[in-house]
Amino acid sequence: MSDGPLWIPLVEGECAHCRDKWWAHFLYINNFLEPNEKCLMHTWFLATDMQLYVLAGFLTLTLGRSPRRAVKVLSCLFVCAVVANFAIAYNWNLKPVLFLSYPK
Repeated sequence: MSDGPLWIPLVEGECAHCRDKWWAHFLYINNFLEPNEKCLMHTWFLATDMQLYVLAGFLTLTLGRSPRRAVKVLSCLFVCAVVANFAIAYNWNLKPVLFLSYPK
């Protein structure tokens, strides 16, 4: 209850970031503005989910009138996402979780 040996070094610093970035969390843009200064880690997922929700709504409204164009645009977006994931994993030498977790 706001006491303990790690309260001041961990929570006080995080509270200072939250006081400075409260408006970015309110607008769900906290993952764009000063991404290294994290207030609460789980709010990054909230902001990303909200941004993807807005993007999906925009795509649905703009592509809903022409199904042929929608298939082309969504196929292109899918291929771009797969290529980007492959490029990032290859360049940074990322390993799948399957290879990192060992069953006991």
